[in-house]
Amino acid sequence: MSANTENLKTPVLRFENAGFAYPGYSPVLSEFSASLYEGEIICIIGASGCGKSTMLSLAGGFLLPDSGLITDSRGTVSGPEPKRIMVFQDSAQLFPWLTVFANASFPDADPTHVSELLEMVDLADAAEKYPSQLSGGMKQRAVIARALAGRPEILLLDEPFTALDAPTRRGLQDMLLELNSELGVSMMFVTHDIREAVYLADRLLIMTPGGVKMMNIELERGAGKRDEFSNEFVAIEREVYGIISPDKS
Repeated sequence: MSANTENLKTPVLRFENAGFAYPGYSPVLSEFSASLYEGEIICIIGASGCGKSTMLSLAGGFLLPDSGLITDSRGTVSGPEPKRIMVFQDSAQLFPWLTVFANASFPDADPTHVSELLEMVDLADAAEKYPSQLSGGMKQRAVIARALAGRPEILLLDEPFTALDAPTRRGLQDMLLELNSELGVSMMFVTHDIREAVYLADRLLIMTPGGVKMMNIELERGAGKRDEFSNEFVAIEREVYGIISPDKS
């Protein structure tokens, strides 16, 4: 999908002049407006403590704005709901007493759809295994399959691959891109890893003490993937790093 917002489809989530602050602290957001579009991947990135997870919690309805509005395709976001599903970095989201298939089917998913999802995330052969029998990467695949089983419009991912080794992490990143392409599900993805953000995102939402900056990623994906060693990729990494950690000398 092109990173140009004018080529994107229907907005599935909107922040409209949204403001939020924890009591006694500076605002995380102030009059913030942005949209997540159908089929788009936005990566949220910034220094530790800048409010990345807070932004995701607002998108999910786990927190509500102090001012302004957050809306989805059904109206004002007033709390969590199945069309906006959160995926965390902790695979303890899986029920240890249920098989992979039963976890992905919980609470009431279509068995045929679940089988298709397990095939898509390369867990068809592990459908009858229990979480204790899975590697870390397989557990996260199972978590994502369960999140998608209810056919959400938006997948909200809070640093889901942080604890994984580099090859496993890259495999899961590529899997997400394939799921995004095949299912058309929109994604907001929190990460502290600039390379991961540039690899995945159509747009970046960069959080800084001075406010939030949106950046289009104008890199083509060859066979669905971006060349992280290209000059263009490295240049964007440097630009993002400069925004997050500006030279104060």
